Amino acid sequence: MDTGKKRTNIVFPFNEKMILFALLIIIGTPNPGFGSDYQKIIINDTDVNLLYLDRRLDISGKRMTADINGTPIRTCKPIKLDPGKYCISGCLAFQPPRGCFSETGDIDDHWKIQKIIPLEFILVEGGYFFEIKKPGFLFVDVRLSKDLTRIQSFIQIENAESLNHKNKINPDKILPHYKYSIKSNELSRADDHELVAVTELIPVAEGKFYTYSSTEKNDSVAGGYFGNGAERKVGQSAICPIHFIQPVAGTGLCFQVPAGREIKYVLLNIMMKSDMKEAKFGNQLEEGEVASPYKTYDASILFKGESSENTIKRRNTILRYTDLSDLRYYNIADKIPNFRKHWYAKDKDLTIINTGTSLTARSTEYCTRRKDASSRPPLMHSNNLVSYLWDALMWEGQVYRRYDYPGFFVEDGHFRTVSGMEEWDDYTYRDSLTRYSDEKSSSIRFAVPQNAWQFNFIYRTDINGSEDCKITIAEGNGKMEVFNGTGWVEANNYIFSMKESAPVNVSVIIVDPNSKAGNLRKITDYQVKGNSVYQKRLKMRCKSESFDSLGVIKHIKITHTSGRFMYWGVEFSPREFMITFINAARGSHNSLLGNNSRELSRYQDSDIHIHKPDLFLSEDPIHNAGASDVRTFHMKNSFMFAKVTENFFFADNGISLLSRAKKHWSYVPEFVLFNTTITSRTYGGLDSDGNCLLKKTKDGKVWSSYDAMSSVYMGIKEKYPDVVYINATKFWIEACINCFGSIGSAVADSSPEGYTFICGSHWNDIGCKVMARIILPVIFDL
Repeated sequence: MDTGKKRTNIVFPFNEKMILFALLIIIGTPNPGFGSDYQKIIINDTDVNLLYLDRRLDISGKRMTADINGTPIRTCKPIKLDPGKYCISGCLAFQPPRGCFSETGDIDDHWKIQKIIPLEFILVEGGYFFEIKKPGFLFVDVRLSKDLTRIQSFIQIENAESLNHKNKINPDKILPHYKYSIKSNELSRADDHELVAVTELIPVAEGKFYTYSSTEKNDSVAGGYFGNGAERKVGQSAICPIHFIQPVAGTGLCFQVPAGREIKYVLLNIMMKSDMKEAKFGNQLEEGEVASPYKTYDASILFKGESSENTIKRRNTILRYTDLSDLRYYNIADKIPNFRKHWYAKDKDLTIINTGTSLTARSTEYCTRRKDASSRPPLMHSNNLVSYLWDALMWEGQVYRRYDYPGFFVEDGHFRTVSGMEEWDDYTYRDSLTRYSDEKSSSIRFAVPQNAWQFNFIYRTDINGSEDCKITIAEGNGKMEVFNGTGWVEANNYIFSMKESAPVNVSVIIVDPNSKAGNLRKITDYQVKGNSVYQKRLKMRCKSESFDSLGVIKHIKITHTSGRFMYWGVEFSPREFMITFINAARGSHNSLLGNNSRELSRYQDSDIHIHKPDLFLSEDPIHNAGASDVRTFHMKNSFMFAKVTENFFFADNGISLLSRAKKHWSYVPEFVLFNTTITSRTYGGLDSDGNCLLKKTKDGKVWSSYDAMSSVYMGIKEKYPDVVYINATKFWIEACINCFGSIGSAVADSSPEGYTFICGSHWNDIGCKVMARIILPVIFDL
């Protein structure tokens, strides 16, 4: 929305003749741009004729070069800019932008750009900062749509010190079937007939005014205030309801955030359309006491004019710690030889598992949603840590189609999307998006494309799942086979089950990790299996020694006549084999073994072993086992944390992940583990100055949470030398101090795309990149 400042929205009619005319006659004529009256330039998807349609930049040669093979990357015509500080964002072709600055904006007959002034693009919140010191013209590469007829989205250039209001309600993060109740002052699940959803937890500042407005009148809006650690789950209590008042002028409803109550977020109810797929009308929340004209949500956050030498230096340091280029730990992959061998050969299916806490489980709660979310694997739909790891591990050619991928699935009957149901044991603990139907006659249809050798259906099981899911192939027998657990059989008319068996209990004896004498502890009836399996695969193939249907499109229908039907989507590849990364982490869970329902081992059969992973590339869940909170160290011995990790992963006790894999599931995985981070004061690891807090352990050592994390690293390294264990905590602290001067400043609460490393108390986009930079060298060393 505008705030009374002038803006140029550059729009021209589009046709091929005008483009040719522009290229032949007006080459070198600059775009209208920033003069003293302009605060913003937006080049939108109708502005194709503002591009050199057959050119892209060659920065080193200070020239433009010819388009190569129909690439969607093009160069914008010169944009006039006055001296000043700017922020550029949008559909830039490169990150950081590929751009240059010319004093004249002229291009000679050889497409050479005249009088170049070098530009440095610096990553900031929502875009890239750059500064010019004399009048001139900006050239920058942007990205077109696949059909090359329009800009993929837009590019936006703004005065860096001009802070315009923005709509804070992200429609992609609205959560259907939930509501905030003023009566109970908490979140609850909405009834099926209630067309209501809730926004994400939107960051606000105490004492500030905010205004809610909508494109249609909505007097029924309600919401609540929430503090640090709040989650969108049933029973989450608000600090207090929002008290709305009429704004000083115009439409909408205004509120002032109460001061002194440690309020960090607001959450609002949103009215939905009857299909629950989108909001009933445009919703807007903005700073200030007056509603502005409605503006769609824009994920970019403007650079706020901080331009001191120290700030620029810090941004450059952050860029260095988030550079995911080809790093090395040197020969560390020698310790995972089996995985490395098959990763290169691609001669068998490979599976990787991460298990851990909310630090690796959470996705869009603390990180931004990816634009290509519907074409990525389960739980890889945000810019979280595991997404970065997956992008380095995946094999070329693998394709993913989620339930909402445009035009792929046809559903018959009533389906809805949930990220958790109360009877599922992973309910609220991860964003496990599932499409499901309780109608007995519901079914789905989709096509298996040509040249898909392996083709897998990805679904969920639970205690109410259907036992008679039937695959029908319109083209008949001999076109596909399905793996039934022991061998390959005909896929047409194959019946499989979505019903999950009851949880499994075992009795085990473990070493008490806090006992100096190594006392044994018997645990009777310890649960090792949950009641639901997420992202289970039904493996199919379109070629074997006896048949080959790669050249034929197959049309599949999956039906059922009882129970619940649940699915995520499909994956396929032109290769015979695929690589799979299962993120089995759960928020609020830990690596302890005892009588707590939040212990990850209680769900290991259904979360982990059913997939028989070749490699654990995994967080060590020691964070939630107490290693992050020094306030409880007086009850723990200094050797406890390494023992907890040993009991959880390696001990020959019948319940560790390794011992149960070997003795009950008959496989032996390899391990790459990493400890985690001191993420906020919330977890009791930092003092008021943002430094590591020191407390005495039960056995008299003065320790910080960094010492606790490092003790695990050393304990595993000494006792299990063949295990790769990365002391990520050490590198994280180094990044915090080098970028911000202290841990506390680096983990100050910002937002998913914020400038610090943290949103709430978890890694945001930048924090995940810092962690990825620490772990990726293991993958790059393969």
